[in-house]
Amino acid sequence: MKKSLILIKLGGSILTDKAVPMKLRKSMLDRLAKEIFDSSKQLPYTDIIIGQGNGSFGHVPAKKYGTMDGFGSNQQSGKFGMALTQNLVSKLNSHVVDALLAFELPVVSFRFASTLVTKNRECISNSLAVLEQYLKSGLLPVTAGDVISDTELGCNIWSTEKVLGYIALHFLEKKTYEHIRIIHVGEVAGVLDGDKKIISEISQQNKESIRSLITNTRGFDVSGGMWHKIEESLELAKQGITSQIISGMKSGVLQQALISDIAIGTKIY
Repeated sequence: MKKSLILIKLGGSILTDKAVPMKLRKSMLDRLAKEIFDSSKQLPYTDIIIGQGNGSFGHVPAKKYGTMDGFGSNQQSGKFGMALTQNLVSKLNSHVVDALLAFELPVVSFRFASTLVTKNRECISNSLAVLEQYLKSGLLPVTAGDVISDTELGCNIWSTEKVLGYIALHFLEKKTYEHIRIIHVGEVAGVLDGDKKIISEISQQNKESIRSLITNTRGFDVSGGMWHKIEESLELAKQGITSQIISGMKSGVLQQALISDIAIGTKIY
């Protein structure tokens, strides 16, 4: 039987308090880890990849040092900003891995910072051979939005959405899986309209009317917030990869999204 692939983004807003630098929501992380563990037992023909948003860990130094735009005019400061941001991404990644290991899930860290090179933010060199082998071996990779080495800028940032999208398209092209979908887990129950009601579906047909309803992201975020998530998801939808935006605030919602076809949150297709 051909397998399916689910990519889960645990957003920075759910893993951390984005308004407080390096504040982990540990109890939230532990609960979500248990939901992933419980779900995995009911998904024998599904591979799972987890991508962490970096919240108030990676976004704080990235904003301070302008890491999204490279080294800048002050090369020494820019290089330090890259190093510091990468280090804090690693710290949060370790927290996520630890939480999943506590349930004896065979999770392994996989960082794009060690495999990808860009030129003016576009990939010029990358290998997913290790990631492919992890999945073939029955391991569960945990990746993240990351600071990438760039031949022109010195460095740049790939958001978790971009990282997961890149992975999804890679496996789509290789026809490894019968079905690929992405679940984004954050604070809000989906994309909300002006009356704070959930927009159940977003497609190419209604995206422009949705754009005006998106508000600024609370706290630290250098990678684009909700609209960036929608744009990345709509591009994937053109290739047949569906995305879903749900809240992780309520117990059981992630597990339900993983194991059922019940409409939850916002579907982007």
